[in-house]
Amino acid sequence: MGEEENNMRKIIEVPYIDQSVSYPTGCESVSATMLLQYLGYEITVDEFIRNYVPCVPMQERDGQLYGPDPRKAFCGSPYDKDSFGCYAPVICEALQKAVDRNAESLYLCVFPAFVYRMDLVWLYLWAK
Repeated sequence: MGEEENNMRKIIEVPYIDQSVSYPTGCESVSATMLLQYLGYEITVDEFIRNYVPCVPMQERDGQLYGPDPRKAFCGSPYDKDSFGCYAPVICEALQKAVDRNAESLYLCVFPAFVYRMDLVWLYLWAK
């Protein structure tokens, strides 16, 4: 890593929440809750899931498994190891609902580039 790249790095202290036992497929919600807690919001993963993440159960019909559009809802339940999760737009909308609607909070989700950077942060945090 070059000196310029190294100077652009900033490591921040973010609350760590272990997802492995209670939220086996809930990495999106756990990471979002960690971000909210870092920003000063008092919220638990369970509150975030229960109040802001739309979860639609998977259904089996004629031997085929069906579920919702992962861009619109969590496929299954973050508490279930056999669920499939959701894409960034679902978490982005949940974050918008979870925080006060002021300019700073809207910035979290208005710009798609930030969502992708947040994904990188999520990956980095889980790589510890």
